[in-house]
Amino acid sequence: MTVKRSGTYVILMCLCLSGCLSSSQVPIYNKPQPQSGQPIKLPVIADATNQEALQRLEPEEIKPDPLRQKRVSLTVEGPMGHLARCLAYEGITVILDDESRGLEFSGKFTNTPIDRILSAMAERCGGGGVVAQRDGYVYVGKPTEGDYDVAVFAVPSGDATDWIDVYSLAGSERVRANGIGDLIVVRDTAETITRVRRFHEAVSGCRREYHIELVMVELTDSQTRSLGIDMALSGDQLLQWDGQLDPLTGTFTSSLQATLSGILFGDSQATQGLNAEQVTLHLVEGDEATLEAGDEINVRQRVASPEGTVTDVDTQVFQTGLQIKVRAHSVDAGKARLDIEPELSSVREFVDGLPTIATRRIKSQVYLGNGGVAVLGGFHSSTTQSGGPRLPGTTIASGIDEREDDRRFFIFVRLRFEDEEEDEEIEDEADEDMADEDEADEDIDDEEDDEAADHDPADEDDADLDDDDWEDLED
Repeated sequence: MTVKRSGTYVILMCLCLSGCLSSSQVPIYNKPQPQSGQPIKLPVIADATNQEALQRLEPEEIKPDPLRQKRVSLTVEGPMGHLARCLAYEGITVILDDESRGLEFSGKFTNTPIDRILSAMAERCGGGGVVAQRDGYVYVGKPTEGDYDVAVFAVPSGDATDWIDVYSLAGSERVRANGIGDLIVVRDTAETITRVRRFHEAVSGCRREYHIELVMVELTDSQTRSLGIDMALSGDQLLQWDGQLDPLTGTFTSSLQATLSGILFGDSQATQGLNAEQVTLHLVEGDEATLEAGDEINVRQRVASPEGTVTDVDTQVFQTGLQIKVRAHSVDAGKARLDIEPELSSVREFVDGLPTIATRRIKSQVYLGNGGVAVLGGFHSSTTQSGGPRLPGTTIASGIDEREDDRRFFIFVRLRFEDEEEDEEIEDEADEDMADEDEADEDIDDEEDDEAADHDPADEDDADLDDDDWEDLED
C-alpha cells in the first residue's frame, strides 16, 4: 500500500477488534487519570436495561470531536487497515473488525476533514456501516449481527490481556474478548453481556487498598552499615526487619520512622536523632499516588563585561526537590508489587552565575508482603569530588548539616494492607473463642440443672426438724 500525506507523523498503534460493532451497542469508557494521592473510581458500565444511563450516553455520541474536523491530505491504496494506521498518525485511534480491516480501499483526499474519511470507510464496509466514538476511540464496521452485543470495560488494574480469560469465564461459549491497553472488549449474546457487566462491577469493587509508609532520611556511613544497607546501593534492597505487626490485633504497633530509631539508637522514641520525614500514601490497587515536595529556586543570570564587571540580566525559576510516584499491584493474597519511581533534583549557582540542574531518577519494582520494608538508595548527598551540587538541597528532608560530607540520602518504604487471610484467621479465632464460651456456659447450665434435679426441697424441710419434733409429729 502506498501512502502520500503531509503533516507531522506521531507514531501510534492501530488496534483491531474482533466482531462487528454498532453505535447503539458500544458504550466505551476511558480509565480516568488518577489525581495525586487520591484513589480513582472506575466508571459504572451502563446496563442494557438502565435506560437513564443509556440516555446519558446519547449526547456523547453526537458530540463533535474537534480532532475529527482536522483536515489532512492522503492518497491511499490497499487494505483499509493501512488507512486506519495513517489516521493513527494524526491522533485518531480507529478500531476495525476482522472483515473490515482486510477490505481494499483506494482514494485521494486533499485537505479533507478526517470525519469525511471515516464516513467513506463506513460506506466501504457496506450493509449500513457505522462510525461510533467514545472518548477518543473510533469504531468503524458493520452493524452487530444476530443476538450479539458488544461492551467495553476498563480493567481494574494492569494490562487488559491479563484479564481476557477471567472475563471470558463470565461469558457464554460464544464469547470473544480482546484487550486494548487497559480496556477489554467483550462480544457475546445480549443476555450474557449483562452478566459480564455485573461481573465487572463486582471485580472493580474488590480492589485492595494499600497504605505505603515513606521515610526520607539522611544517614552517615556508620548508620548505613548498622542498618544492613549495601554501601554501593543504587536501586532497591529488601530489608529483613520485623514488620512490627501485632498478631493479636492485626495492627502496626509503631511507625516506620520509630522502627528506624529503635534500630539505630535502641529507642523508638529517639526520633530527634534522625534527620528524617515520614509520609503515608493511601492508594487503591492499580492506581498511582504521587508525592511532591520541594522549593522554587530563583537563579540569577549574569553577564560579564569586557571590563570585568558583572551585571544581573535576568532571574530564572527552577523547581527542585523530591517527587515519588508509587503504583501497587496485587501478586497474591499475601504479597504485592510496588512500582516506585523517585526523582531528586536540585539547582546550584556557581560563581559565574550559570545554574546547574542535578537530577537523579531511580525506577524500581519491589515485591513486599504485609509489613515488608525496602530501601531505595543511590542518592549521594555530599558534594562530589568534581564539584557537583548536593542533591537533597531543599527536599522534604532539608536542614542538613553541610559540614557532614559522608551522608547518604535513602527512601525507606513499608507496605501495609488488610490481609484477607489474617482477617479470616482472626475471625475464626474469635468464633472459636465464642464457641468455647458458649460450651462453657452450657456446661455450667447443665451442672446447675443436674444439681436442681438432685435437690428435693422436702429434704431441706426434714433436715430442719430435730428428734423431738419428729416425736411430736408421730404423736
